[in-house]
Amino acid sequence: MKNKYHNQVDVFFEKNKQHLLSNYPGIKLSRLIQEVLDNQLDSEEKINSFFEELMRGRPLEYIFGKAFFYQSEFLVDERVLIPRSETEILVEKALEFSASMKQVKVIDVGTGSGAILLSYLKERQDHQDLAWACDISEEALAVAKKNTALMSLEGKVHFFESDRLSEIEEKFDVILTNPPYIKEHSDRAGVHHQVLNYEPAQALFLKDEGYEEWFELFFKQIKSQLKENGFSLMEGHENHLQKLKSLAHEVGFQKVEILKDYNNCDRFLYIRH
Repeated sequence: MKNKYHNQVDVFFEKNKQHLLSNYPGIKLSRLIQEVLDNQLDSEEKINSFFEELMRGRPLEYIFGKAFFYQSEFLVDERVLIPRSETEILVEKALEFSASMKQVKVIDVGTGSGAILLSYLKERQDHQDLAWACDISEEALAVAKKNTALMSLEGKVHFFESDRLSEIEEKFDVILTNPPYIKEHSDRAGVHHQVLNYEPAQALFLKDEGYEEWFELFFKQIKSQLKENGFSLMEGHENHLQKLKSLAHEVGFQKVEILKDYNNCDRFLYIRH
């Protein structure tokens, strides 16, 4: 198949290179050829459909309905965010901080595709952890449930439709979350147009004027529902984490630490009582 379609992909790439790079920064011909091979695009119809999607600028993960995250492949579509590589740090740190815990009660708030929670559970599958996942979007929960079944974790996660922790009454050892953290107006210019066009806005943005109040309520919920020796890990915006760190202290947390991402930017809050 590579011989049959290599030239066709090559011609398409060279003809549309600038347009492709504007939608897929750093994209290379070799990546497109690999996608053709991996996804068995073995007909003119499939190849042409692929080219059309690329010209539209639709994310590759949505084109093929899957994304790789922390050693596993997850189903994704426009109902959920595409998991990013920097978010793998949240999973790594959660595993590190809970390494000494024999069994944890864990929740993923704003679970989306379920990638964070399911990756964490997979690595700790010998611990028989008790797991919850919630999201404000019923459609996102449907995707997370499919991924749970695909990872043979069906029946091991309790799902709830909830705005933050408002519908949850349990207390947890570990609270993980990658909430919406981009200010709708003042941060918008820094968001790639492909993200704006295709990924769910509800999972990305908060209104500028209610930003701190949104997180104040969330931190109060976490404080109320985090067990004494537990911890919470949250991904956040590099421009706002210092303020959110202060806000978490004001709510009553004694230990709040900012952790860096792969580019040495502020990216996560580590919170304990």
